[in-house]
Amino acid sequence: MDGIIFFGAIILAFLLIIGIPISITYFLYKYLKRKFPNKPYKYVAFAPTLLLIYSIWTAIYPSEDFYEDDFKEVTQIEFPKNSKFIYKDATFPDHFGDYTSVFLFETTKEETEKLKVQLEKLKFEEIKDDKRHSSETKITLQKTKAKISRQYTYEIEGGKNYYVGLFDDDKTILIRRISW
Repeated sequence: MDGIIFFGAIILAFLLIIGIPISITYFLYKYLKRKFPNKPYKYVAFAPTLLLIYSIWTAIYPSEDFYEDDFKEVTQIEFPKNSKFIYKDATFPDHFGDYTSVFLFETTKEETEKLKVQLEKLKFEEIKDDKRHSSETKITLQKTKAKISRQYTYEIEGGKNYYVGLFDDDKTILIRRISW
């Protein structure tokens, strides 16, 4: 019985989240079309639906700012300015806000050295050989020809794990953030 009520509430919430913006769009468009028949004002009515689509899109495909914020959370330094992303992926947050993000980027050798110093300062543990990469990390490793030369990990009590992989070309870096 509780399961039926729970799934009924989920379906109702989904219908409200999707239905309200579409209904607002429909009725606003009809009103504006009647009030201004030959004017482009009537297309303003599509704003609620476009906002809904944008919100869903950014939840599924986060912007680069999202990954830059994760970099700052993991390393406690700003994301390097002259860097470019090679690959990025994140899971959709669960109902507790926990998610996994993994990204690969290239930066300068100076920034890589700065990151090494910062990781030592933050007491990241260097691991010699990690053959048990997560599925997200395995996919990311296929996006570059360089090989991992140094690996660091740090676990925060309460359910967060950070992983940093530095590659042998001294410019490619992999960051993985997991929370549970």
